[in-house]
Amino acid sequence: MATVTVRGEAAADVPPDRVRLQVAVLAEAATAAEALSGLTGRAAELDRLLAAAGELVRLRRPSTVTVQPAWSPTGVVTGQAARQTTLVEVAPSAELGGLLGRLAAVPGVTLEGTGWVVDPDNPAHGRLRSAAVADAHARAADYARGAGLRLGAVEWIAEPGTTRPPEPFFARKSSAMSADAGGGEALMLRPEPVALVAEVDVRYALLPGEPG
Repeated sequence: MATVTVRGEAAADVPPDRVRLQVAVLAEAATAAEALSGLTGRAAELDRLLAAAGELVRLRRPSTVTVQPAWSPTGVVTGQAARQTTLVEVAPSAELGGLLGRLAAVPGVTLEGTGWVVDPDNPAHGRLRSAAVADAHARAADYARGAGLRLGAVEWIAEPGTTRPPEPFFARKSSAMSADAGGGEALMLRPEPVALVAEVDVRYALLPGEPG
C-alpha cells in the first residue's frame, strides 16, 4: 500500500509564565578575605530583598562563590574580586520593576542576563501540537489529491525533536541594572513573548481515488 509522510508545523508567540534573572554580586578589596567579607554582606542584602518580595519570587538558586584577581585597565593587579551569581525566577507582573530598582540599590549588584520562559504545562503547547497535526493532515491531503489518491488512516506519528527553544534563554544586558540606578527606583523590564514551535511527523496510508 502506498503511503505519504509529512511534517506538520505550528508556531506562535506566547506570553511568558516566568522571567529569569541572572543577578551577580561583586565585592573587591585588597585581600581575598576582605573581598569575601564584603561579598557576604552584599549577598545577605540581596537575599533579604528577594525574601521580602514574597510570592513574586518563585525560585532563587545561588552559584558557587569565586575569588579572582582584580585588574586595572592597564593590566595591573589592584586587589581581589569575590563574585557570586544567583538565578532568580519571578512572576511577570507589574511589581517586577520595583524589585529590580531595590536590587539595583545594593552596591555591587548587577543584572547580567534576562530570560523569558513558558512553562511546560502552559495550554499553548497543546494548542500548537493540535495545530501541527492539522497542518500535517492538510499537507498530506494536498499530496494525495495531486497523485489522484485519497488520504487514509494515520499509520505512524512522532515528534521529530524539541518543541521549544532550549532553556534558559538569556539576552545579555550587563548594564541593565547597577547601583548607579538610584535608591529603589523602578526599572523597566518588559517581558517579551516566547516563540514556541511544535512539529510532528505523520505517515498516512494512501487509498485509490474516488471513481470518476
